Amino acid sequence: MEKQLVDNSVTGIVRLGTTIALGTKLMPLLAKSIESQNAGCKIKVNIANAKTIESMLLSNSIDLGFIEGPVFNADLKSKFLAEDFIVPIAPPNTTNTNMTLQDFAKYPLLFRQNGSITRSITESVFLKNDITPNPLWESESSQAIINAVHEGIGVSVLPQFLVSTALNVGAVKEIKITNAVFKRKSHIVWHKDKYISPFLSSIMESATDITLCS
Repeated sequence: MEKQLVDNSVTGIVRLGTTIALGTKLMPLLAKSIESQNAGCKIKVNIANAKTIESMLLSNSIDLGFIEGPVFNADLKSKFLAEDFIVPIAPPNTTNTNMTLQDFAKYPLLFRQNGSITRSITESVFLKNDITPNPLWESESSQAIINAVHEGIGVSVLPQFLVSTALNVGAVKEIKITNAVFKRKSHIVWHKDKYISPFLSSIMESATDITLCS
């Protein structure tokens, strides 16, 4: 196993895996930063759900993974990256922007697909409040959900940075839930037998710096 998990960066290629949310915001900035500071280095990126990223780490298909939520697999190590909020949103003509989770759940719910960390965290908050959500929509595309909320089809809960533009232009409204908080922690993940070279360590530091500045 140790032979298989050598540092691939010596070949000039670094293989990174990321979930969709982090791939949208973090990865373009991180890849640009690494390649601009290391001539000849190429960043190979796979964007997938958290389960797929974990599987790729276990098979040594990638060097580092970036995922939201906790990591439970004993063969993987993780390092805290950042904490951010998941924001409840409603159509732009919504007048009541402060409500309980129970009232929010009365609207048609538009959720990310099963297997999404955002979906898992959202459902866990509902269940802690004795609410079993029954989503009208399930989608792999956050933008499709934002568009549907804008058109008045229902409400949703999505990562803050993915809805910030829609909120700023008034395409959707943020709902303040008075009795619940949606938030998540992101992590950098690697195989426990992976050799973490100084170069890979510097990538972790760069990723942390980018999230702190965002």
